[in-house]
Amino acid sequence: IVQFAPETWWLADSTSWNKGTPSPYFIDAIEESDLLLLDGTSHQALVDRVPGYAAAFRTGLQRHAAAKDQRIVSALSGTAEERYREFLRVYPSIALRVPQTMLASYLGMTPETVSRIRKALSRR
Repeated sequence: IVQFAPETWWLADSTSWNKGTPSPYFIDAIEESDLLLLDGTSHQALVDRVPGYAAAFRTGLQRHAAAKDQRIVSALSGTAEERYREFLRVYPSIALRVPQTMLASYLGMTPETVSRIRKALSRR
């Protein structure tokens, strides 16, 4: 699992979208969701025709890039507990709504490690 997208977040494979190639990723809606499927041409029409959309989209891309950079740094240098705490900071609304196996996959650890971290944090 490479990303979660809670309420109001957008999700896309930007490489696939920009290059027009098939995505290697699958998107799994684990709760009821509203989906808007856009191809590159339709998205460009939104950018051209909807005032303010281009600026909002650019801001979203910048936030996404910053979050991805932070995740890479955390994955490479953070302890398992630090990565879990960072997840809680970034995704507070979904930390207890996703199955522990999905959370563990995202964090690069086993479900048992997630369980141990949760137990240790609850004791503090």
